[in-house]
Amino acid sequence: MLASIVRHGAAAGLFIAAVMFLPFLLFGRPSPEYLRLGEIVGYSAMVLALSAVWFAMRSRRALNGSLGFSEGLGIGAGVSLVAALLFGLATWAFYAYSGDALPEEIYAFYQDQIHQSGADAASIAARLAELERMRPMFFDKTLQAGIMAATVFVIGLVLSVISAAALRRVPRTGPEPA
Repeated sequence: MLASIVRHGAAAGLFIAAVMFLPFLLFGRPSPEYLRLGEIVGYSAMVLALSAVWFAMRSRRALNGSLGFSEGLGIGAGVSLVAALLFGLATWAFYAYSGDALPEEIYAFYQDQIHQSGADAASIAARLAELERMRPMFFDKTLQAGIMAATVFVIGLVLSVISAAALRRVPRTGPEPA
């Protein structure tokens, strides 16, 4: 069971990392369009990759003939944890590789979004001041890695609960029907 958890979790974590970071590695500087769609792409990749939770549970159920809710939840949590740790490490490595270039691009993107929001000058100034207070967080590799790992883990847990409930099959007890 542990091998299946690691295999499915590694596949999920590597898929998320590839979707998130490969465009930057291949094409360099992120475009404003990519940054605008980045959250949609990122969360979609996480949900798609964490469907590995479903496949790990289904594989275990096929092997055993049954799968209890708690066993399924344990498998899903394990897959989610492996995926989260791998993606967290990939995030840290990517931030280390890109240096300050990526956080600078993201920070500038958010500044532009605030300026283009159409809000009044006072609101823009307040939002820019708030963004400036958060600036150090953009450059903290460990914090970014932790946030991304936690995000993957929480999404994985939600999918684990749903999958464990859907795939639950208890072994039959008692006499066989005639």
